Amino acid sequence: MKINGAMLHYHISEYFDIAYAKCGQEIYARSPVFYSDFFNMDGHIVLVTSADIHPCVQRVRNSILICLDKPDHPVGSSFNDLIILNDPMSSKMILNVLMHILELFDEWDMELNRILYKTMDFQGLLESASRFMGTAVSLLDSDFKYIAYTSSPYLDKKYVDESNRLPLKDVNSLLSAQGFKGLESIKEGDQFCMMRISANSPTVPIHNMNYFCSQTERLWPGAYSVMDENDIAVLLDLSRYQRQAEKDLVQVVGVFLRESRLAAGSSRVFTDITSIPSAYVQASFALEWGSGDALDELYHCFDRYALDFLQRHGSGHFTAEQICHPGILRLLEHDRVSGTSFCRTLFAYVRSKYNAVAAAKSLYIHRSSFINRMERIRELAGLDLDDLDERTYILLSFRILKDTCADMISY
Repeated sequence: MKINGAMLHYHISEYFDIAYAKCGQEIYARSPVFYSDFFNMDGHIVLVTSADIHPCVQRVRNSILICLDKPDHPVGSSFNDLIILNDPMSSKMILNVLMHILELFDEWDMELNRILYKTMDFQGLLESASRFMGTAVSLLDSDFKYIAYTSSPYLDKKYVDESNRLPLKDVNSLLSAQGFKGLESIKEGDQFCMMRISANSPTVPIHNMNYFCSQTERLWPGAYSVMDENDIAVLLDLSRYQRQAEKDLVQVVGVFLRESRLAAGSSRVFTDITSIPSAYVQASFALEWGSGDALDELYHCFDRYALDFLQRHGSGHFTAEQICHPGILRLLEHDRVSGTSFCRTLFAYVRSKYNAVAAAKSLYIHRSSFINRMERIRELAGLDLDDLDERTYILLSFRILKDTCADMISY
């Protein structure tokens, strides 16, 4: 069982006086250990004295550090959550309290799984959280309207108005509270991708897949994983991964797949979480098509097989941004921001059957100006115009974009 710094701080403050805390929801740590410079303690709840806190901060990553007494000098901990107790505390007492909190969360985890996989009782989830948190729990939408809340006379009378919303004065208090926006584990503007992971060998048993599902969340910060029949569906917050992890994601995923005898397909990067269903279709197609096309590879990206998807299914499943050539999308964005006409130039080149003289003439520019512009286009878009598949993908993308970019593209 793992717990994040914000939740641990909430519970531990019921037992001890806290001198300082810097905790969030992004770091999840497992069982408590006492600090030692002989072992790797990354990802744990680390108990440390003020004498060792500074070397501990330098060595340990992605952990929750609990300092058992107040240090003489300020402590900075950019890679960890940090809790400093106000009064010196015996290691035996703090360890017992931590084990009690983790046991409590183990019980809660089992109850949540029972509710989720058996009764699917949404209200039951909130009631369960209320019992284990020791307070009323509510769920509100983005307009601060209640979706559900646990029964509490105090909550009913004070925090629910006649339109079933949080009263305006409380909304204003929340919005102005320091750190309120920081409570969101998924931040505005974060980039995501969907992954579908499947056994690459018929000898991988199903119970191993359940284990691998939990491992993805442990190994990849920002991963949210569930079982989808015998496969694993992963929503990966790429921005959060980059904020917390030091190793390259593709390398980390590749090692995991190879050692676990798995294969994976990944979607195109997206920022709107309502795109999750379409992204999962992309990941599933990349896994299916890539497994048959590149037998020696384990990690298959949808962008590599988007043209194949177009050939098989057309573009009906996706918006233009989800299926068109990413290089053309980059050119469109560059034109929009910088006022250039790179997309129109490339389209003229395509229309002129890749004849530079004819394309330059249609744009009323000199041939040398056209060639310079095409060099810049190749650099920005990463195009290989000598590749037949690339040319086909570009042409299909322009046809899809012709309605939304009629001022730039005219057949």
